[in-house]
Amino acid sequence: GSHNYFLSSNGDYVFDTGSTELARLTTTGNLGIGTTSPNTLLHIRDTAIPQGYSSNSNTLLALENSGDTSLEIGSGHNNTSSIFFGDTGANNKGQINYYNGTGGDAMSFHANGSERMRITSDGKVGIDVAGHDPLTKLHVQGNSNAALLDVLTITNSPGSSGTEVGMVFECGADEIARISAKHDS
Repeated sequence: GSHNYFLSSNGDYVFDTGSTELARLTTTGNLGIGTTSPNTLLHIRDTAIPQGYSSNSNTLLALENSGDTSLEIGSGHNNTSSIFFGDTGANNKGQINYYNGTGGDAMSFHANGSERMRITSDGKVGIDVAGHDPLTKLHVQGNSNAALLDVLTITNSPGSSGTEVGMVFECGADEIARISAKHDS
């Protein structure tokens, strides 16, 4: 089949196969693939959402589908797939990494330029664990010489008089221990 491109009557550049429009570059600079009215710098549509879809005004990339929608980042085995968040001061203020293969098939989350949380391939979660993977299912590490360092807060909100908050320890389906605190006014 043939592929054509032409200038539409409203000034948009249209790319088609003769019977099906494939892409459109609007006079405002928005590129649409699968849509005749891209509302972001790059708008990719597989199937239109019946209720309509409108992007946030700050959005540069919109992926639209009436069913499940995915964004895939692929990299070679033993390499890292990343998403970076930055500002004018630094391009790595925030970061999400997936370490493939020998990287442990782990995921890390960074804030303010440092790793803050890691999820390993066996489901262990480490928060502020520096220099190694988490040792238990949930490993929270403080990095302070303070006499008291709070590393976990459990809240029952609004916590009115007579309510309790607690932690339950189970082995199988059996409760082994409980730590609780009651709010008395």
